[in-house]
Amino acid sequence: MRGGSSSTGAYNVCLDTDASVQQLLPLRATAMGVSFIVAAYNIQKYVEACLAGVLLCLRPQDELIVVNDGSVDSTPDIIAATLRDHHHVHLIHKDNGGLSSARNAGLARATKEHVLFLDGDDVVVPEVVCDMLRLLDTQNPDILVTDHVEWLDDGRGPFKPSVPRSHPAHQLCNDVPRNLIDTFIDGSPCVWSRFFRRSLLNSLGAQPFPEWSMYDDMPTTPYLVAQAATLYYAPVAMVRYRMRPGSLTRVRSERSCTDMVKAALHAVRAGQEHDVVPALASAKWRYFTRKFAEAVQQGREVEHPTLGFYRALTKALREADIQLCASRCRTATDTASAASVKAARHAKLALMAPTPYAAIQTLIARHKRQRVQTKTSSHE
Repeated sequence: MRGGSSSTGAYNVCLDTDASVQQLLPLRATAMGVSFIVAAYNIQKYVEACLAGVLLCLRPQDELIVVNDGSVDSTPDIIAATLRDHHHVHLIHKDNGGLSSARNAGLARATKEHVLFLDGDDVVVPEVVCDMLRLLDTQNPDILVTDHVEWLDDGRGPFKPSVPRSHPAHQLCNDVPRNLIDTFIDGSPCVWSRFFRRSLLNSLGAQPFPEWSMYDDMPTTPYLVAQAATLYYAPVAMVRYRMRPGSLTRVRSERSCTDMVKAALHAVRAGQEHDVVPALASAKWRYFTRKFAEAVQQGREVEHPTLGFYRALTKALREADIQLCASRCRTATDTASAASVKAARHAKLALMAPTPYAAIQTLIARHKRQRVQTKTSSHE
């Protein structure tokens, strides 16, 4: 049952192939309410609990869109059975393309004012979601940020609450540089803890989630924050994030490490028009350094890493080094001067460090020193 659109029972089922999603599902006029978009791939053990929680929160003006990303287990059957007696729900079947592809396909089907993306193995707290829906109606922010708790694969806990965010709580903030600074300081850009105005996502093009990256939210969320006129932070745990050993973010590979660095490098390019704010340039620098160090640490778990792996990390770090240094400069002349100085330093570094791995260790040490200096100067 693929390649068309049909209505079965009491709910709508959109059955699309990966190649035809964009043609069959053009952008629609905005309607009030929330589009809940759930991505599912081979999660037969968890998807029913996820959908059941969302269905408890669904109002007449909302919609639920479930994207089956080419599952080969019982996930599609469980989804269909769970949605059978409900209205305002849509099921999209597509060839496997990854989490970013699934979210892009779901977004193409969305029609509501705001969007919440969820992973099909996580669970929402229904009463908190209902409170957030009321906040969207009263405050009407471009982005509504919440917290989450982490739990184990069996769903029984123990629950680990997320660290409170840097955003001011219970305030509608229209300071874009401040919102970007707090986003980079937090370093947790997960989209499943944020409601976004759909027009923000559409402003990033037909595929706001880059399908070249394993990390769909890292290279996307900062750009949405840069476009948002208002942001509201509610410090309540809305999502229970399941920690699964075999999940995408738990598997270590050369690609997962290099993708993390590339995604972080892409992220710090967001909101460049605000980089004249010293605190923002500093926050970007610290964010990238933290993500790079995390990727290098995870790289130690990769079996038999290749020389090309270390070269890719070194190249990304050098690009960030020049870019983030330039972002702290106030004029074009200063930027060009800074870039030439950085290039000269790296030429000298190449002679001092004969292998990419040695270059990485040298650069990390220098980044740590500069990070300490930056934090010290910001407190003066």
